[in-house]
Amino acid sequence: MDFLQYQFTQITLVAGICTLFFLMLQLLYYFFVYGKVAFCDENKKKQKHTESEKLPPVSVVVAAKNEEYHLKQNLVTLLEQDYPQYEVIVVNDASTDESVYVLKALSKIYTNLKVVNLVVNVNKFKGKKFPLSIGIKSAKYEHIIVTCAECEVLNDKWLSTFASCFTAKKTVLLGYGAYKTEKTLLNKLIQYDTVTKAMNYMGFALCGVPYMGVGRNLGYTKKSFYSVGGFTKHYHVVAGDDDMFVNQIANKQNTAVVLNRNSFTHATPKHSFREWFIQKRRELSTFKYYKSSHKMLLSILPWSIFLFYAGIIILLLNNFPWQYVVLFILLKYVLQVIIYYKAGKVLEVKGLYPYAPLFEIYFLFLNSLMRLKNLLSRKS
Repeated sequence: MDFLQYQFTQITLVAGICTLFFLMLQLLYYFFVYGKVAFCDENKKKQKHTESEKLPPVSVVVAAKNEEYHLKQNLVTLLEQDYPQYEVIVVNDASTDESVYVLKALSKIYTNLKVVNLVVNVNKFKGKKFPLSIGIKSAKYEHIIVTCAECEVLNDKWLSTFASCFTAKKTVLLGYGAYKTEKTLLNKLIQYDTVTKAMNYMGFALCGVPYMGVGRNLGYTKKSFYSVGGFTKHYHVVAGDDDMFVNQIANKQNTAVVLNRNSFTHATPKHSFREWFIQKRRELSTFKYYKSSHKMLLSILPWSIFLFYAGIIILLLNNFPWQYVVLFILLKYVLQVIIYYKAGKVLEVKGLYPYAPLFEIYFLFLNSLMRLKNLLSRKS
């Protein structure tokens, strides 16, 4: 059927206009938010400090509970950084494995390792907030970088690359916490989720609207931490030691995004869907505590995707020329694939872009279902 000969009804006219509007909304979102990361030239992210302007002394804080394996595997990479003055503080949160002995052995070798053992589980709230607070309180330096026991850094320039972005004005640093690549469907979903989340929080931060960071690679000062009372306002929430805290303290003036590949951390991903679903539900549980303006901005894309596909279905059911429906979808898919291809190069994730359009639909339903479950579980 020729488009010029098609007789619009009131339903198809409204559906067509709305579908085109939501398509354009998504394309603008992909380009102006995701594009900030996808088209970033990480080679321009050079060290900001010269010999006359020394790198600030830094305390790297790690909260660890039953992380014997990861401490053996990864802690050395943090302790052997090429950095003039820093300490690594590991808060052993009442572990029941052999963590205490691993840390004791390493502390004999590395003088920059400081261990805080919480022998009794006095943390009445689950999660990392209490041990992290103890670690920050124990830190002797003003500049804090938080990462996880499961995180590995791939070279000795991680700390200098990341901490070099601290300035008098930039006191909150948002880094990228990658997951190691494996050849499984679950890992591809995790990689997609991680890249998408990074393009969101880093993209908005580069637009001047920082709203979250990830605890696998996050920097701030003790002054900014204590200025909002640390985690006290949301101790009762298991998650949120990273995103909810950044949502409190970050703004356009004090926040910097670190996208140099030397600054990335690499964590071990979940290996079962059940474990990953539990992790996802915990992460999504913090969304309701975000600032209202941030929740509105973050709702734009999922709602526009849902309404776009709803419009497509309505058009097809009313015999709208299929060639133009295909054109709408192709416009969306082409830009989306380009964005994920470019983002994959910046964030060093290969082979993800062909699956992006399908994964987007999957996560639209998965995230909605998990938020609904979180809502129902709170009411029960």
